[in-house]
Amino acid sequence: MRKTIILFIAAFPLFAFGQSTESVKVVLNAKIETSFDSSFFHPSSIKSVNVDATARIIYIQTKDTIWRYKTIDDILKVYPLYPQLVTYRTLTPIFYVDDKLINKITDAKIDKSLFTEVVFKDLGRVSYIDMLCRNIVIVDIKIFNKPNIRIRGNSLDKIENSLKTEK
Repeated sequence: MRKTIILFIAAFPLFAFGQSTESVKVVLNAKIETSFDSSFFHPSSIKSVNVDATARIIYIQTKDTIWRYKTIDDILKVYPLYPQLVTYRTLTPIFYVDDKLINKITDAKIDKSLFTEVVFKDLGRVSYIDMLCRNIVIVDIKIFNKPNIRIRGNSLDKIENSLKTEK
């Protein structure tokens, strides 16, 4: 009990006088509330940015009155594996967009003028993780201002084969 009281007394100034951990609110085109964690803008799409520091609000005005964006579902529809992930739910996807973990995929919005590349990272063959975690697929979406052309092997075949064997 004595240790708990000492710990509380030592930590109290950090909580009482530390900086606020409230997140900054982002308002797009004066009507849509979004966040920097789930919205990805092309710099050329932004007309102006205003900051209200006291209210902790950033106002972003785009050049078009309606910001045109694509969702994670829009991006992944072109990949044959994605409908299987959604339909059969044998694999659990974890989504990253530009190295940011996306907690709620319906909130993620990516400017339509940006180019994307999707890499599926299968954890099924990793021997040092728990068996429960081996059904996880990391869906890594990279964003580029210009098209990124790459030629390489297809890792989707391995994941598709594992889905076929589990049916």
